[in-house]
Amino acid sequence: MVDGGRPQVLVWRDARGQVARARFDLTGLPRVESVLIGRPVAEVPALVERLCGICPAAHHLAGVRALEALTGGVTLSAEAERMRRLLHYGAVLQTHAFHWLPTQPQAAMVLGKYAKTVLAAAGSPGHFPATAIVGGVTAALTDAGRAAVLAGAAAAFAALQQIPASEPTPVTPHFLNVGLATADGTPDLFGTHLRAVTDTGEVVANTTALAIAEAEPGSPAPRPYLRDLGPSDGQYRVGPHAQVSLGELSTEQAAQLQGRAEPRVVIALHCLEMITRLADQAPTPTASPQVGWVDSARGLLVHHYQADAAGQLTAAVILTPTAQNEPWLAALLTEALQTGGDLEAAVRLADPCLPCTAALPGQMNLELIEAR
Repeated sequence: MVDGGRPQVLVWRDARGQVARARFDLTGLPRVESVLIGRPVAEVPALVERLCGICPAAHHLAGVRALEALTGGVTLSAEAERMRRLLHYGAVLQTHAFHWLPTQPQAAMVLGKYAKTVLAAAGSPGHFPATAIVGGVTAALTDAGRAAVLAGAAAAFAALQQIPASEPTPVTPHFLNVGLATADGTPDLFGTHLRAVTDTGEVVANTTALAIAEAEPGSPAPRPYLRDLGPSDGQYRVGPHAQVSLGELSTEQAAQLQGRAEPRVVIALHCLEMITRLADQAPTPTASPQVGWVDSARGLLVHHYQADAAGQLTAAVILTPTAQNEPWLAALLTEALQTGGDLEAAVRLADPCLPCTAALPGQMNLELIEAR
């Protein structure tokens, strides 16, 4: 995908020389499941959280949830649920803060610093998380950790108010919105149910099963789809735009902004509200999901494992938000090239987990490659 460090957009043209379709080249992001096959189950958490330097907490939590699914599931204590959620919301906030660093550096640094405080309170002060273990967590929230989370909250809320909450960016309409939710359909970044909603609000799925198939299994761009709807009608997107489209969020301020502000801002606000709520009160204990998944800053991350009687992994599927959003990104790029739109804006909207998305406006350095 990279020639001299430049991200590449592959372009196909019709007989008249007009753009027929385009795709972002993801061949530089190979599938990593083969690294896990044959490994003892006990080694998997430390391996998967190092798959991505940008979102290790998401892989950490999804991997532990996948291992719990192998055992038939567990019911976490209220404190374990709280610590895992603090880690997750803090990590989502940290990733969004990183996104704003090029354009809103002061606010982004405040939010990033606060996110680190939350991660430390959740038991993961270093870059690689250490909070979750199969069946629980490594530590409970301390008085000092709770105090630090609450003490920094006001500055974090104030910093987020400095981020322009512009109107939502129009998105390609024919993709479903997919993310996690509770059993009753409330959007939940750490939920147990896979929820799919059309742009008109029709709910087409709210299931505990891994209802996703790959059109190109094993490919860096597997073109996943909802199995019941097929490769065409079942195309979907994940990430902030999908997360705010699943239903009304469970926190007051974020819910008030839904549909009126940029989705990333809405989700960051939701995370801040959830963090302060969790610092005051542990949630109700819940049963772990049947699939190892979390709804991360970039969207749904899926880990699904199979193991033998000796405790070694025999099969694994890892679907990243970048891989799942590749069809949507292809549609956005095609539309931009056909209408003279902004290619960089298309890439930022789908937000692949690549360094180019952190470039300053006009400096993404995309290269168009004529495909044959």
